[in-house]
Amino acid sequence: MKRIFIICNLLFVICSLTFAQREAGDVRRGNRQYHKEHFTESEINYRRALETNKDSYEARYNLGDALYKQDKYADALDEFKTAARMLNKKDDSLQMVAIVPGRELALQSAKVLAEMGTGLRCMSVYGGRPAMDEHRQINGLHPHLIVATPGRILDHIRKQNITPATVSHLVIDEFDKSLELGFQEDMKAIAAELSAIERRILLSATDSPSIPDFVGTDYCRLSYLDDEEPVSSRINIRCVLSPEKDKLSTLKAMLCTLGTQKNLVFANHRQSVERIGAYLSSEKMMADIFHGGMEQRDRERALYRFMNGSCNVFVCTDLASRGLDIPDVDNIIHYHLPIDEESYIHRNGRTARW
Repeated sequence: MKRIFIICNLLFVICSLTFAQREAGDVRRGNRQYHKEHFTESEINYRRALETNKDSYEARYNLGDALYKQDKYADALDEFKTAARMLNKKDDSLQMVAIVPGRELALQSAKVLAEMGTGLRCMSVYGGRPAMDEHRQINGLHPHLIVATPGRILDHIRKQNITPATVSHLVIDEFDKSLELGFQEDMKAIAAELSAIERRILLSATDSPSIPDFVGTDYCRLSYLDDEEPVSSRINIRCVLSPEKDKLSTLKAMLCTLGTQKNLVFANHRQSVERIGAYLSSEKMMADIFHGGMEQRDRERALYRFMNGSCNVFVCTDLASRGLDIPDVDNIIHYHLPIDEESYIHRNGRTARW
C-alpha cells in the first residue's frame, strides 16, 4: 500500500482535500472493443495496401483515420500507434523530435528507448551542458529521434546543427506543462521551424484547457481517464497535523516513523527545499535535494543516489513531479500543498506505479 502524506499547520487551517481525487499513478487502459460491423470500402482498400506493404506508414495512418471516423476508437488507436512507430531505420536523417519540459525526463526517455532495442538511434539534448558537445554527438550518431528540452532544441535548429526539413514527427510530452506561458515563445518558434511536420502527438496524464493554434487545430483527442474513478485502492491519503508553525520537527518525526522507506518530499519553493534538506542533513538523515536552480551534474547525482537507494529522502520542487519514473517510491509527502489540481495529480503519480 502506497501512502500520500499532507503536513498541515494546526495554527492556520486544518486542511481537507478539495482537489478532485484522481489517481495519476495508475496507467489506465481502455478496454478493447471488438467491432462486428462490415468493413467499409475505404477500410478494405487500406487493408489491401497493408497486405502488400506492411511497413507503409501512410497506409497504417489512413486505416486508423477510417476506423476513427466510424467511432472504432480502440482499433484506430492501434493503427495510429503502429504508424507512429514507423520511422525509417535505413534513413540516417533526423525524423522525429520529442519535446519534454525537463532535462531529467529527456535523459530518461532516451535511455528507455535505447533499452527497447528498436534499432532506432536516439539521443537527448538539454541545457546545463555544452551545446558543442551535443553537436559533435549529433554528427557522429545521426539520430533518428531526438528528445529535447524546448530551449536547447531551438538553439540547435537556429545554429543549423540539425536539418528541420527531414523531421516528420513532433511529440510534445507533458504537453500541458510544455505549452505553459513560460515555454510558449520557444514552442511557437520550434513549430514554425519544423515546417515539414506530418504528425503531431501530444501526451500527458492531465489535460490542458486549450491548445495553441501553432500546435495544430486538426486533431483527435484520445483519453483513458475515468472521471468517476475513485482514488486507487493502492494508495492511502493521510493528513498529518503539525502543532507548530514550523513543520520541520513534524516532518522529521514522521520520517523516523517511516524508517527506511523511500520518500519524496515536495515543497513549493527552491529556498524551502534548501532549508528542509539542510535541516534533515543536520539531523543525520540521508536526504538529498533537487530543484531547478542546481547545477545539472548535482541534479543528476542527487537523482541517481535516490534511485539506487543511497538516500531514502528526496526533497524536491515540482520539477520532480513530471514524468520521472523512479522505482519503488513508498511515500509522497506534501510539505506544502501544491498550487493546483494538476500538480497534485503529477506529484502523487510518482508512486503507486505499474
